[in-house]
Amino acid sequence: RRSAFDRIGVYRPDCLLWDCEWALRASLMGQCALLDMPLYLQRSDGQGTSSRAEREYDHVESAAEMVLNLYRNPPLPVSRDIRIALRQAASRNAEHMAFHLSKRGDLSGALRAWRRAQLIEPSFTRLKVLSALIARIMLREISRLKTLFTMH
Repeated sequence: RRSAFDRIGVYRPDCLLWDCEWALRASLMGQCALLDMPLYLQRSDGQGTSSRAEREYDHVESAAEMVLNLYRNPPLPVSRDIRIALRQAASRNAEHMAFHLSKRGDLSGALRAWRRAQLIEPSFTRLKVLSALIARIMLREISRLKTLFTMH
């Protein structure tokens, strides 16, 4: 209905996962249900521009930003359970960002994402990720120092 669309708002053109972001906002504003049947077919396996392997990080980044925005600024008052679910999802997505940034070699970005995950929802089990990041940074610095000393 037009009235529902007006309440939910328009699609965000700057969001890679615009349809998911819109659907999440819609689900927060009314009743929704899960249909366990396909409603449409979507291209996959590199056929579409967003399903290419090199876009994996873009999807992780978009999902993290989308859920973090919903957690920080829900479109309307939400129940305690939904607030908890949004917090957990935002924290988990920040942790995924840390992993992907680490894989890309952006260790300072990975540490920032890890810190964001901890600020949103502290977790002792996430300390494994921090120790792996610190080990990677130390190995990179040792390698850099070895290169400097062998040059002189």
